[in-house]
Amino acid sequence: MGLAVLVVLVAAGPILAPWDPGATVGVPFDGPSAGHPLGTDRLGRDVLSRVLHGGWRLALITVTALAAAYLVGFPAGLLAGLRRSADGWIMRPVDVLVVLPWFLVLAVLATAAGRGAPALVAAGALTALPWVVKVVRGAVLEEASAGYVEAAQARAEPLRRIAFREVAPNIVPVVAADAGMRLTATLSVVTAGGYLGLGLPPNTPDWALDIAANQGGLTVQPPAVLAPALMIVLLVVSVNLLADSRAARDTPRRPVPVPPRAGDGPDALVAHGLSVHDAGGRPLLSGIDLVLGDGRGLAVVGPSGSGKSTLVRAVTGALAPGLRAGGTVRFGGGPGRRAVGWVPQDPALGLSPSVRIGTQVRDVHRAHGAGTGRDAVAATLRGVGLPGDPAFLRRYPHQLSGGQQQRLLLALALVGDPNLLVLDEPTTGLDPDTAAAVLDLVRARRARGVALLVVTHDLAAVRDLVDDVLTVVDGAPAGPQAITPVRAALAQGALAQAASGQTVPGQAAVAQAASGQTVPGQAAVAHTAPAQTALAHTAPGTRSSAGIARVPLLEVRGLTAGYRAHPVLDRVDLDVGAGECVGLVGNSGAGKSTLARCLVGLHRPDDGTVTLDGVPLAGRAGARTRAQRGAVQYVFQNPARSLNPRRTVAAELAAPIRIFGTPAPPAVLLDRVGLAADLLDRRTDRLSGGQQQRVALARALAAGPRLLVCDEIVSSLDPANRRAILDLLGELRRTEGLAVLFVSHDHEAVDALADRVLVVDGGTLLPAAAEMRVSANCRSHPDTGAHLGGRAGGRPAQ
Repeated sequence: MGLAVLVVLVAAGPILAPWDPGATVGVPFDGPSAGHPLGTDRLGRDVLSRVLHGGWRLALITVTALAAAYLVGFPAGLLAGLRRSADGWIMRPVDVLVVLPWFLVLAVLATAAGRGAPALVAAGALTALPWVVKVVRGAVLEEASAGYVEAAQARAEPLRRIAFREVAPNIVPVVAADAGMRLTATLSVVTAGGYLGLGLPPNTPDWALDIAANQGGLTVQPPAVLAPALMIVLLVVSVNLLADSRAARDTPRRPVPVPPRAGDGPDALVAHGLSVHDAGGRPLLSGIDLVLGDGRGLAVVGPSGSGKSTLVRAVTGALAPGLRAGGTVRFGGGPGRRAVGWVPQDPALGLSPSVRIGTQVRDVHRAHGAGTGRDAVAATLRGVGLPGDPAFLRRYPHQLSGGQQQRLLLALALVGDPNLLVLDEPTTGLDPDTAAAVLDLVRARRARGVALLVVTHDLAAVRDLVDDVLTVVDGAPAGPQAITPVRAALAQGALAQAASGQTVPGQAAVAQAASGQTVPGQAAVAHTAPAQTALAHTAPGTRSSAGIARVPLLEVRGLTAGYRAHPVLDRVDLDVGAGECVGLVGNSGAGKSTLARCLVGLHRPDDGTVTLDGVPLAGRAGARTRAQRGAVQYVFQNPARSLNPRRTVAAELAAPIRIFGTPAPPAVLLDRVGLAADLLDRRTDRLSGGQQQRVALARALAAGPRLLVCDEIVSSLDPANRRAILDLLGELRRTEGLAVLFVSHDHEAVDALADRVLVVDGGTLLPAAAEMRVSANCRSHPDTGAHLGGRAGGRPAQ
């Protein structure tokens, strides 16, 4: 409101002025009077009239200078962030401009071009330009590794479209928050230039000039100096307040909490009447009451999209912009102890892609009063099984495997010894060995009295970590008995699945074990039952898809790839036939995702060839033909980052339809992946993880692919939706001959879908004999072989 009044005064000031600003209407430095409310200046001119006339030039020069800086700096920052080859050429001149004193720049410009508005505009623009480029570039680097950007690159969208349609809308909040500071700095430069006499000609109505001209009469006629000075201060403060208010609107709102206690009670978390609504007032979560005692564990379960992640984000204060939370949240914990540590499902929510690992750990240490030295940082990483050497500390998050990223998030959450640990799908996308290691770390903390709030689709995996289970359906507790003991919840789940006719290998045994019944081999049930079941019911050569003709579709020969000094793949050979599903399994960091990215043209191999129908494919997607790009499509592992959070579902699906000319409308694509058409108008960041993953699958299908590269696409889904996606892929293989490369740690999913399984180990594919040994080991060694999903009698590895 104050800024609006000031803008009106600046714009309409010349109309409201009672006198000509250049006319002498009284004696010099005459005090305020009825005819001259602010008195006169050193030449006897009306101060009020000059103040009303002096703002529009200052504002116009400032806005013009800043607009020029953004007109040049915004595209330059986008290009520097998206094109590594252009980064150095852009940032070297920027670094030079940063160290140049602004007054020296202004003096040189005023000398070369003469005093006047052009010199002020140029000086203001050159002063703001390097900082605009730096801010935009930094924001772009945060987004450049996101899946939605890589999906656009895989479609070979033009750089200008990726920059301005995909990336720019997502960095606008950051740039807008910085714009207030840039405007203030530019206003200061322009004002100082006028004060020093390097700007507008003398006697021009201008606030800065009037301050400089009348400063000798400050003690005689203060308003002549203080009035224009006050207007400058009001303008600067109003701009800053406007920028702060915009930033506040973009900041997620969390529940209004009862003042936190300092360990004065038995409860780690108390939530009462917790609710979340979107910007339109639609309830996403309602009626949640929780009491989680110190050292207790609570699992939150429910179908995809039920509100589980929304619940933990509301508790931790990490809701997305535009969502409003209500109710009260109260944490326990002693003085100086961290109240809550959070491990989000998606590393993109917890790790900054443009900041090195060591810096991120050090920043969290500093925030919670821990040591920031190299030894302290290394100790934190070694505590979760990660290296603490300098080479690892210099890595960026994208240079880590999914398992390493998950352990890094856990390390950050454990800094400060939290009283409550919140885990959102802590084992999603991890191989069983890594998942077991993560759960062992959590188990050790639980033994020390840390309370746990765990969101999971795999209750059996965390059954020894929690005491009770909260079932959430459609954003609300599932009935008056929504919170039940974990053993009862496991038993109820097995009974419900049996009643609905679903077959979940090993679930009955798990339920029996939970209820205290004796089960042979009970200790290994969770790992071995699915693999044993699959192996028992399939004889060699009896797979339903065994009759599919092995028409060569994709051939990989001698593929070698890595990340600079970190080799990942070493002379990999791979064949995928038309209509065939090949399972790709292995431990985290083995190179599965790197191989998948090479196939779709998102990672250029160091050596080797990839051919489609016998035609070599270029290493970069942009160099491939449109038909080749459409034929090989990628479904990314992290659903939250694979979709543009500023776009609607309809817009995400429209892009591949536009490029590849497929006839399927967006509503039909959603229906194919089990989603309702009413999601088309919803922004992708308003979807659950399972919904996001299915939209990403629909986007890949919109290109009409012949080979679908699926990277952990069912890891975020509940069992029912997981089964639906697997059934959909099976149907597409049967009816359309779609080939699938299925990258997964879920051995049950791999076994249900794949014709054969390849094992990535140390950057190479295991030979046929090794694969058979691994498959056989599933029977006798659950900790090493069950996750590979191998099948006796499967086709030999390539």
